[in-house]
Amino acid sequence: MAVRLAYETNRTVVAPPLRLVYDNDTRIQFPWSQLFDFKPIEEAFGIRVVDRPLPLPRSYDRLEEDRVQKNEIWPAEYYERVDITQNERLQQQKPVNDWSSSSFMQWVQNITKSVVPPPVVPRTRSIFILEELKELENPYVHCHALSSWMFRKSLDAIDQQVQLNLALTTNMLTRPDKVVPMTNAAKAIVRELGGVGKFSGLTVHMDQMVPQGQADKWLFGDDNSDDDNEQGVGEEDKKYNVTAASLLMKQRRKDAMKDAALELFSSMPINQAVSAALPIQPSPLRDYLEEQKTHDQQQEKEESEQHTSTPLDRRRLLNVCKDYRRHIDSKFPVIYLMFNEKSNKSTTIVDGNDVDKQQQQQQQQIEQEEDHDDISVLKPILEYFPCVFYKKDMYQWGIIDGSWAIESQLHFAKHVQIQKNDIDSDGQVISTQVVDYEQLLAPLLDLLIAGQGYSFFEVPPSTMTREVLWQLAGNKN
Repeated sequence: MAVRLAYETNRTVVAPPLRLVYDNDTRIQFPWSQLFDFKPIEEAFGIRVVDRPLPLPRSYDRLEEDRVQKNEIWPAEYYERVDITQNERLQQQKPVNDWSSSSFMQWVQNITKSVVPPPVVPRTRSIFILEELKELENPYVHCHALSSWMFRKSLDAIDQQVQLNLALTTNMLTRPDKVVPMTNAAKAIVRELGGVGKFSGLTVHMDQMVPQGQADKWLFGDDNSDDDNEQGVGEEDKKYNVTAASLLMKQRRKDAMKDAALELFSSMPINQAVSAALPIQPSPLRDYLEEQKTHDQQQEKEESEQHTSTPLDRRRLLNVCKDYRRHIDSKFPVIYLMFNEKSNKSTTIVDGNDVDKQQQQQQQQIEQEEDHDDISVLKPILEYFPCVFYKKDMYQWGIIDGSWAIESQLHFAKHVQIQKNDIDSDGQVISTQVVDYEQLLAPLLDLLIAGQGYSFFEVPPSTMTREVLWQLAGNKN
């Protein structure tokens, strides 16, 4: 809406820095121009978009002062702060209410004739409608609060505005593809999934559907070690609680994935839903699934019930899924799943140091346990949709590795600003080296991948759905 308003009033859009939240208490800010290319919209519509400069790093002494003061990026004569509304009745300023304007005090004053009410000084008028905003001479207008619906009906329904709105909801400022390493990683994954329009994206927000804090509170109370000692809670009891919490969370994640599968069935296009519901025809895909079923039955006899059978080669599964879609059913769903999975630390080089064999064995054991957990959690959705793949598959197959995040970090190095609760315990700004860029940029990578698919679904829905659907609309055009 800011871009459309700037086009209507012939002004420049000053974009505030994009803020990402990492680890709940760390804020990362960087300019929008590092993600989006502003040149196409300026060449097509003449709309100028510039970045608002990032504020200087704050020191401990000036922390409280900076929180109060506002950074002025241009001299005052170049811009005007306004409160914008299209409701003309709000332009009539109401008098300032104080003790003398109450009905009781006015009655006392009229009876006693002892106090003369002071004249009401009208406030400076700072509310504008669209026509008055066009007449302002200031080249920059800073809006305190501008809702997306406020000028929707006020903007002129001319061909240029219609074309601009179409561009903003299809192919302009919808795809954060200016970071080359991240874009190349997304292209590699899309190519492995069969190409543009050959797969569907599914995002499951596990952190919202299965809050970790609920299980912790139920099992451990406040998790106060002093209270545990007073009550005589032994180490065996604590180990039991940890195991019980892990099993509880795993079951909740399974239930959440089953809900996601049902939501996917109810929301996906009818042609894909029919293809998913029909029996799989004789093909290498059906041979693979029958082989997997036999393999699982053998594993159940050999292993305890607490373990999940090791799946067959999942890359072979992807190949037969693409072959089935290419030669038998073009609408058969191949799904790229995005959910809150554990970060792949084994793919990222840490400080350039090699680890010893014992640490490697421990790491491999942890990865195997995580793979078992992931397959167990994915089982409810695999029962409905066998061709489901996710980011960890791409890491294990070597399609991508941690280098895309490291190279993307270099792209942001000169522009990023990181603050963890504004300062650390020593009063210093947090260094960029403490940030896991794989985890930080994962949502942007998912956004690039999902925007190249055939369809997209999100459970529960968020603003990401709108952004991806805009990209999908641009691909069809």
